[in-house]
Amino acid sequence: MRVVLDTTVYVAAALTEGVSHRIVKAFIDNGSFTSIVSHDLLAEVRGVLLRPRFGFTQGPVDRYLTAIFFNAELHSDVPDPPSRCKDPDDDYLLALALAANADVIVSENWDVLEVGPLEGRIPVLNGAAFLRLLREGGLEG
Repeated sequence: MRVVLDTTVYVAAALTEGVSHRIVKAFIDNGSFTSIVSHDLLAEVRGVLLRPRFGFTQGPVDRYLTAIFFNAELHSDVPDPPSRCKDPDDDYLLALALAANADVIVSENWDVLEVGPLEGRIPVLNGAAFLRLLREGGLEG
């Protein structure tokens, strides 16, 4: 299963050992699915984690991003993505999912979640729903 994880998932995974942590661990440690990333996505995760309120330093953040990078499938950023989301800063994520032929998008961002199935074929799920999907054996093909 090919999955685009939103920045919210990667950040939450770094902060707590909840649902998002289990999702990221599932692809890094177990290869349970293929995570699709782009340079823009990794840069956004890095920028958010280095905000002073989270208390991370550059070394741990870089190690985390390296683990993601080496276990994910890297795709090119989509230049000038079409507007699909209430927050235009999230449009790149949806364009990435389409360009990479993702099977699902996972997000905890309400603006992304409310987009619904992207072009009627790529479901947008929260973390808990995605974990259920993994436990049930993935998407019907």
